[in-house]
Amino acid sequence: MKRAKTGFSLLEALLSLSLMSVLLGVVASLMHDTSALLRQAGKGDMLPLQTALELMSTDLRAAYKINRVDASGLELLKIDSADTSRLPNPIPVPPPASFSLHAAASSRKIRYYQLNGVLHSELTYPNGDTEDYEAVGGIDGLDASLLERGLVEISVSHQDNNSNPVKVISLTTRVVLHLPAQVVP
Repeated sequence: MKRAKTGFSLLEALLSLSLMSVLLGVVASLMHDTSALLRQAGKGDMLPLQTALELMSTDLRAAYKINRVDASGLELLKIDSADTSRLPNPIPVPPPASFSLHAAASSRKIRYYQLNGVLHSELTYPNGDTEDYEAVGGIDGLDASLLERGLVEISVSHQDNNSNPVKVISLTTRVVLHLPAQVVP
């Protein structure tokens, strides 16, 4: 009496394993290439967002007073680093007893807001002159909020209407402020 053949022969098992390994290799290669392309495509979209966050974070850390933090943007006061009028020219050596190097420094008001896909920065100088410039393009949303005293959260976003479905990229950062309590709203 003949027994029924059960299982695979060694040759059949080796052949199926080799075909599976080739197939898995092709799939892994395609996935690797696709993920690299997606990463590369995402970097270009994120650069304006990262630049906007860095610009606002730097000014927030350098501010000595924050006037407003809300969904419409940021407004802060910062010492005008270009103002050298408080330093005598030349500085007397040795300085007289009445000499004070820390005379009142002029400050400028900086307001960040988003308009028509661009992050704007409006500078107001001590003499009242105002300068408005486009700081970073590709910003479709801006939100700032005071989470607690001394902690500000800033979010920026970009909406890509050319992709299907529409793609929205958003970045958020938190800025820790080292300011006395009376200068944070």
